[in-house]
Amino acid sequence: MKMYSPELHRYLEIPDKVSRIASLTPSVTETVIEMGLESLLGGVSSWCKVLALAKKYGDEILNLPTVGSYDSINESSAKNFDLILFSGGYQRVLADRLQKLNASFYVVTLPKSVWGIAEMILQIGAVLGEVNRALLLTNKFYEELHEAINSVKRVPIYVELNLGEEVLPGLFSHIVTGLELIGGDVVNKQLIEPYLIPSSQMIKYKLARKAEIIIYEDHTLFPQTEILKRKLSLRYNVSEDKIIILPTLTLTDYGPLFADSLKSVAIRINELI
Repeated sequence: MKMYSPELHRYLEIPDKVSRIASLTPSVTETVIEMGLESLLGGVSSWCKVLALAKKYGDEILNLPTVGSYDSINESSAKNFDLILFSGGYQRVLADRLQKLNASFYVVTLPKSVWGIAEMILQIGAVLGEVNRALLLTNKFYEELHEAINSVKRVPIYVELNLGEEVLPGLFSHIVTGLELIGGDVVNKQLIEPYLIPSSQMIKYKLARKAEIIIYEDHTLFPQTEILKRKLSLRYNVSEDKIIILPTLTLTDYGPLFADSLKSVAIRINELI
């Protein structure tokens, strides 16, 4: 069958039935698992295995073959799968490589808001022929989100991500809209784009100076919290007590468990107010 990919602005040929898939995106892997379809997974990326540790999925994911990284795939194994799933944005470059290999793939839409996560879940369900499971998971996601609405006092928040280089999420990201949903006044919403790699430190300084709380997601599962707090405190002239350090894939993960992450971050914010 053919299914339209908004990320590529074209239709992609998808097998009518799939029994073995590869996922190169942690959030896609999470969605497949949360739909109860982990038995379809025949391979994942190395970054998906970080997700397995972060979300405590265990050996069923850690023991799967590693078929690529976030931006690459083992070409010799690409044809061993009925379908390869990954998201848009940075990973979109994989589409050209897989097309040259005549491998079946689908590019899932990168969410531009917290509500876009529901669309992503439905896309994956449709591609896998499991729409009912996707609808159930979407409903559960919305229920979890509803519990988090306005759960923190409206306080100015600055968010910075370490993705190997420092990146700022903007208005059109699930991170900023998610934190706004729980009641935060996220100063990053002044950036009218999904993500920004700052061209100068001044961009970060101007935003951070408007915030009372700084949230910093590190690129590791076990960040050096005290060292990072000291560094950020000096950089932005803010008390270490007003800085929240998060491990990787807390906010950057845009799977259905993002609602749970928002609730846990809300608790951390309320502890500082």
